[in-house]
This record gives sequence, structure tokens and C-alpha cells, in this order.
Amino acid sequence: MLKQDQAVLVVVDYQGKLLPSIAGQEGLLRRAGRLIRGARLLELSIVVTEQYPKGVGPTEAGIVTALGDAYRPIQKKTMSCMGVSEFREALEATGKRQVLLCGIEAHVCVHQSAADLLEAGYEVHLIADCVSSREARDAEHAVQRAAQMGCRISTHEMAIFEILRRSDTPAFKEWIKIIR
Repeated sequence: MLKQDQAVLVVVDYQGKLLPSIAGQEGLLRRAGRLIRGARLLELSIVVTEQYPKGVGPTEAGIVTALGDAYRPIQKKTMSCMGVSEFREALEATGKRQVLLCGIEAHVCVHQSAADLLEAGYEVHLIADCVSSREARDAEHAVQRAAQMGCRISTHEMAIFEILRRSDTPAFKEWIKIIR
């Protein structure tokens, strides 16, 4: 089970120039925004990446808004986030071992990041409704492969509710406002 004191959200490459070609991008962005707002509500650490922003552009504006002051993107040219020392250092600095992983593209940067995170000993929770690719079938296969590799597959609501655990808290009441 996810634990608030052990969870960190990793947000991978929701960049504006790539998003128009991503399958189901409108719903993806809505769900990712909710996930990010839920993580901020729960005061989870958040690590954000951008794949070669000079060519792919910055993070999409709605995601930047959801991130608020957590928007401190780490630039990368490697597919895996773990290929960048600044990312590894930022992740290690959180002291968290449960990684909620979301982003694009599911079969490329998200997949390779998940594999490397697992290899480094992290417990990876792939947020399946917050990942996509240009082709929906690539995203579907990436989620299946992630499960085979040992990732725990979740959805944004499932993950946040799992961390919340109780319905009699102010955070629960705020989360309900976010998802409605």
C-alpha cells in the first residue's frame, strides 16, 4: 500500500509540442492535473522532467499550473529519468522509496524510467490512466510490460485514495472537490 511518508510523484515530459499527437490527450491532461493536485494536497514530494525542451518545448501550461511551486523541471536528453544525475539526486533527496510514475510517452521515457527505478530498488506505482503514447496500443503494451517487470499498476484516484485511507479528514474533503 502507498504511504504518505514514503511516496513521491514523478511527472515525466508532459510537454506542449508532443501532446497534440498523444492518444486521448485531453482526458490524460485532466487526470494528470488531478493527480498532481492530489499529490500537492497530500504534501508529497514531486519531481518533474522535460525531455530536451529546446526541441520539444516546455511542460504544458495546465500541468504547470497544477504543479504550482513544485514546477522545477529537470531537463534530460536520456529516455530514462535515471540517466540524469540531477534527477537521481533530486529523487534521493526526498528520502522516499515509493514512486508514483506518470507521463509521456508510456512506451519510451516512462517505460525506461520505470525499468531503471525498479533496478535501483524503488517500488514503482505506474499511474496507468496518467500515461499515454502517440499510439494507444503502445501505451497499453507499456502498462502490461510494466506490470510484468514488477510495477504496481494503479489509477490516479486509486493512488490518492490509498494514501488518504480515511474519509473523515480535511484532505479527503478537498480531494473530493478536486475529482468532482
